[in-house]
Amino acid sequence: LLSIDQQTQDVISLVGGYDYVRSKFNRALQAARQTGSSFKAFVYLAALDKDYTPATPIQDAPIVYEEQDEGQDDGKEAETKTWRPKNDSNRFGGDILFRNALIKSLNVPTVKVIEKIGVNWSADYARRLGIFSPLNMDFTLALGSSGVTLYEMTRAFGTIGRMGKRLT
Repeated sequence: LLSIDQQTQDVISLVGGYDYVRSKFNRALQAARQTGSSFKAFVYLAALDKDYTPATPIQDAPIVYEEQDEGQDDGKEAETKTWRPKNDSNRFGGDILFRNALIKSLNVPTVKVIEKIGVNWSADYARRLGIFSPLNMDFTLALGSSGVTLYEMTRAFGTIGRMGKRLT
């Protein structure tokens, strides 16, 4: 648990473990976990600075990404990796407004947004908000595939809550 007062920037509560004698590992500050859908907020925020609006239509339809592996020096043929992002419901809704894709936390429209605005732009935006852990620099970033600490996420959302003023 990590709670920070956005006005004073004071730490209100920090619980990173249950027994300091048994383990000095502070999970709130040291444990990097996949962020999942909470990272989508950063992608959509970055898109707003790239001329998206809440009314921008996005296609919620199946998409397939294929990547050719580079082949090994051992004579084996290159393999093709296929990724088909899906929504949690396993359904697609066709055209959907930007704001509704965010509200419904849809995966496929979010992947299409990061494809359009760029992985680098999204990662840089997250860094400006306070994320400093290494990020997966591919489309899975939009779905929260990178390991980030609770401290970073709290700080980044605090920056949003403070209208762009970083928590120090």
